[in-house]
Amino acid sequence: MSNANTRSSAPPETDFATWGTQANISANEVLEKEKIVREIVAMQDGLKALLWRVTSVKEECSKAEADNEMLQAYIDSVTKSLAAKS
Repeated sequence: MSNANTRSSAPPETDFATWGTQANISANEVLEKEKIVREIVAMQDGLKALLWRVTSVKEECSKAEADNEMLQAYIDSVTKSLAAKS
């Protein structure tokens, strides 16, 4: 069996380097990346809340429009009825 087809016996850190990741990531870099991930997740949660609110407001608006149409029909009916009595 040839050594070219077998996995190297090098430590895993060098395997990461072959994937394009730095082998020696400092603790500060890890903390900074974790902070960024937390900020992204918080922003995603904020967007989800905004989307829920937008959906809720759209539903309220649709209901108000339907109510307004019903009221307008009632007003028109009452107006015609009063005009017919005069």
